Amino acid sequence: MIHQPLANHGIMRRFSKATNERSRILVLPFAAAICGGVHPHLSWASQTMNKLRPLFVTLLSVTLSLSIFLISCNEVSEVITKPDEFKNVYEASEAKLIAAIARVFTDKGYGEPTINREKNEVESEYLIQDDWRTKCIARVKKLDWKECEVALTVITEKKTSEGWEMRRLLGPKQFETFFYAIELQLYQEMYKVK
Repeated sequence: MIHQPLANHGIMRRFSKATNERSRILVLPFAAAICGGVHPHLSWASQTMNKLRPLFVTLLSVTLSLSIFLISCNEVSEVITKPDEFKNVYEASEAKLIAAIARVFTDKGYGEPTINREKNEVESEYLIQDDWRTKCIARVKKLDWKECEVALTVITEKKTSEGWEMRRLLGPKQFETFFYAIELQLYQEMYKVK
């Protein structure tokens, strides 16, 4: 019989002795979790656990989102004198690559980029938000007949009492994401029908 092992271990005897409603609220849910709710006396405990589950999930999600919010508010920026420059190589013509970079700058919200064909350079406008401003500059250099190198510089500045101070906010992972966006846009530029 299913109920017999519970009686042998004395679990049910402890529950039947717990006449106080408060002690049943505290003890029965744990017994239901241990026993899997197989005993008829534990159906109330299963119902209690089912009622408490949404509260537990809500508290867990609020705690998790609050933790993420507090971590994201922690501004960790390093003062620098020269902006970081990362490079990546693509198999494409200079013209297609410049068009792809300009489109990525526009899509990311940096305004209408300025294209200098003589220097093979794409420069965005400043993206200003609160006390921060960011500007992107991409230089395209032809390596050989099928490859071009893109040197990407992201200038981030914070407004201080002395003026604008250059800071480092982006790391290598963020530059990789930028280069990936350029690569995806490059494929679209290469396959446009003229």
